[in-house]
Amino acid sequence: PIDTQTNEPTTDPNYLTTIIVTAGSFAYDTKTGFSFEKNITFSFPKSEILGTGFTLDVQGLKIDLSDTSNIPEADIDGRPVDFKGVYIKDATIGFPAHWNHNPNGPSRGEIKAHNLLCGTGGISGTIGLELKPNHTGSPNILASFGGFGIELDEFDITFQQNSIIGSNIHGKLKIPGFKDATGTA
Repeated sequence: PIDTQTNEPTTDPNYLTTIIVTAGSFAYDTKTGFSFEKNITFSFPKSEILGTGFTLDVQGLKIDLSDTSNIPEADIDGRPVDFKGVYIKDATIGFPAHWNHNPNGPSRGEIKAHNLLCGTGGISGTIGLELKPNHTGSPNILASFGGFGIELDEFDITFQQNSIIGSNIHGKLKIPGFKDATGTA
């Protein structure tokens, strides 16, 4: 888990990420018998992914494993009653601090997902690059690979049951041997 004071992974080996599962409730009616009120949700604190420096923060995770009914988000998306999959209200993947995508310091950007529904019938929702909270400017990502320079200032893509229904991308690609409009290599 990430220490909320330092925003760094905890160094205490006894402190592990805890996943909290809310599995719903059982009810009994003398006429209809037992019923299970499904509303399986998961929550866990922002955590580093296996020592990579990437962080993951997921809010509002629901799982639907029923053949006879859906979570409300699957119904809203028009999925069939036997939909099986997951819904994520909001997720954030943070980049390793040592990547320094920004020439003035660590990256100001992070990958975000909103209202992501994945399962039977494909993927719906939006995934994109967003500015970190309390940062200004663009959430740009700067990288160099074999002489190529890449600058990504904006990116998002919206899916509706595996179809791309919207996208946005702004950035620059620097190719060795080519010059830009000002004549700079």
